[in-house]
Amino acid sequence: MWARSINSAHLGQIMKLKPVTAWTIIALLLASAILICALPIGKSFFAYAFSPPATEWSKTYGGAGNDGAYYVIQTSDGGYALAGFTSPSGTNNHDFWLIKTDSSGTVQWSKTYGGNGIDDAYSVIETADGGYAMAGFTNSSGAGNYDGWLVKVDSSGNMQWNKTYGGATADDLYTVVQTGDGGYALVGYTTSFGAGAADGRLVKVDSSGNLLWSQTYGGTGVDDAVSMVKTSDGGYALVGFTRSFGVGGTDFWLVKVDSEGVLQWNKTYGGPSDDSAHSVVQTGDGGYALAGFTSSFGSGGGDFWLVKVDSSGNMQWNRTFGGHGMDNAVSLVKTSDGGYALAGYTGSFGAGSSDVWVVKTDSFGNLVWSQTYGGAGADYAYSIIQTSDGGYALAGNTASFGTGSSDCYFVKIAAESPDSSPSASPTNSPTQTPTSNPSASPSSTPVVPEFPMVAVLLVMVVAGLMVGRLKEKVLQCASSQIWMWHSELMVKEKRAGY
Repeated sequence: MWARSINSAHLGQIMKLKPVTAWTIIALLLASAILICALPIGKSFFAYAFSPPATEWSKTYGGAGNDGAYYVIQTSDGGYALAGFTSPSGTNNHDFWLIKTDSSGTVQWSKTYGGNGIDDAYSVIETADGGYAMAGFTNSSGAGNYDGWLVKVDSSGNMQWNKTYGGATADDLYTVVQTGDGGYALVGYTTSFGAGAADGRLVKVDSSGNLLWSQTYGGTGVDDAVSMVKTSDGGYALVGFTRSFGVGGTDFWLVKVDSEGVLQWNKTYGGPSDDSAHSVVQTGDGGYALAGFTSSFGSGGGDFWLVKVDSSGNMQWNRTFGGHGMDNAVSLVKTSDGGYALAGYTGSFGAGSSDVWVVKTDSFGNLVWSQTYGGAGADYAYSIIQTSDGGYALAGNTASFGTGSSDCYFVKIAAESPDSSPSASPTNSPTQTPTSNPSASPSSTPVVPEFPMVAVLLVMVVAGLMVGRLKEKVLQCASSQIWMWHSELMVKEKRAGY
């Protein structure tokens, strides 16, 4: 056995490599910096598009007049309930309309509720007793021109009670949730109460619809809360738009309140033009995702806008999707894979003047797939849910199909296939987006831009090449030295007579 240690002379020989000059390193760093500056801030370079899942079926419901659905839920029996409006042909009157279907969209029963005026249901929930509660507005009854209206029915759609909430002018309710005490919380807007021309309003009632308290939120301008979620801390998060705060005509508006409706904080997000949030979900990290439209950023007159914020409302990232027409995201759902699905309508893509548009993203808002649904007429989606089979259900209205001038439109989409292949899908990524935060004293918070990942990859590749070259030189030199040692050993062995 024979061994030999590497002395300083050998080490010096191994390290006698071709130098990488300081100018080379500076040039590489400069090239990376130029690339970083040249790339649009916030643009995702890992956006990828896959083929959208198949449409399982679509249904229309309606008569000769105007009919539409604003909300869909999956019911405990595997079927669906849709809430919206129906109007007789030749009249401007609307009634609340509740449609119950089986899992294939076949109507089991439908009921209308209303008077001689305009009554529209914007949302529905299945209640703890197996019945349903619907929220919307009425001008058939109540105290003012329009009042918020809550209608409670049993499992067969028979009315149990109804209540109006409003003042002398116009008041509306958009979203209802059932609370832990068996009562309900409802969100909307009011021109009868509050500080400005219109304010966001949160109403809390007991299990019989009796008013417990209500709170208004806003400034001296027009402010509207259109959607709400119960939050993990027992409070509520409301979204809509504001003209009282922010930097543009209207801005996304996120309002966080406690379980009694007391304001904890509120934030705005937007640019110099009009931006409006229509839907909100709480995310697994305690933050929130908001969806709506922006005319401040993106490609067209209005784009889908998805905004992710942390638990304090600070923006983490945002994405726009759209073309040169008007594209508006009305509904948002958190999906089982950690991503998001947005639904609304598009004037940029599809077959008609306006088509239903669904955009599916990953957990960072990067496009996974998008698909339009509709015909030659105007078609809209106002609600999307993920179904128990992993697919999706959409509710809205269509002028392309059905029997009347506009019918309820109900579309069932299959679950994504795990081996979907890439396809070209319309998408657009956002640029840097200003935001401001309204409170007692509105203040601005800058958006933290996303670091362009291509630049990161370039730096990593360059560093890898440099390290690889260094390693190659070391190995070449070391190999040469080892061969020299091996030759010396053979000479010594030969002289010793081995």
